[in-house]
Amino acid sequence: MEPTPPEIPKRSPSPPSLPPSQPPAQTAPSPAPSPAHNGTKTVLAVVIGLIGAAVLGVIGLVAFVAFFMLSASDLEISDEIRAAVLTVEDAEKWFEIETKENLEEWDAERYFDGSAQVYYFYNDEEESIYINCNLTYEPKQSDALVAYGIEWGGLKLANRIGYDDPIKIDEQSDLFEWGDASRFAFQSVDGEINGMAFVARKDGKVFFLDLWGMVLEDADEIEEFILPHLEALERATFRKKSGEGET
Repeated sequence: MEPTPPEIPKRSPSPPSLPPSQPPAQTAPSPAPSPAHNGTKTVLAVVIGLIGAAVLGVIGLVAFVAFFMLSASDLEISDEIRAAVLTVEDAEKWFEIETKENLEEWDAERYFDGSAQVYYFYNDEEESIYINCNLTYEPKQSDALVAYGIEWGGLKLANRIGYDDPIKIDEQSDLFEWGDASRFAFQSVDGEINGMAFVARKDGKVFFLDLWGMVLEDADEIEEFILPHLEALERATFRKKSGEGET
């Protein structure tokens, strides 16, 4: 069901003096998977590969990871999947921002083990608006647990060491909880809140959201903003572009 726009005035984006994800002296992130979130699957493959490396050695590790990543195939970005992703069009219903379609980028892949990943990026350097929303599907819940940890751990690591001025994560998960496990936090630079982050897992599905230039502080509003996409993720199936092998 489509979310009902809130009966409140649209908010102006946070002051553009604060960058979406980098200090002014640095270049803002390009609309492609950032190092922190580029291939949760790659990190997971390395973890599994390290176990095999104890038996097969370094050559075996390299071969395993290479095989795993080369096995990726195109994933159909269906209407179900699009509904699960929080995009700039969704944010536009809440904040006074102007959507620029040429700044959006999607990427979706499915792997030989049936797992899948969807990445969405929107980066408007002029308006200091940044959105990264990732979906992960893992047939094994144990792998979903790892993916959940990688998303949040990658965000914290990148915010701590990736920039000249570290980005502080103020975790306040009591404001919004969902699924089997979840975390919510505000992100700030020099003491000023200018972003939000959220990660959740339910069964084998993981939802990750990294926002800059947009902030909601009321628990009910945060729920209304994010929950429709989580409910859509529950309903979504992940299938190959050919239409074979629905999951």
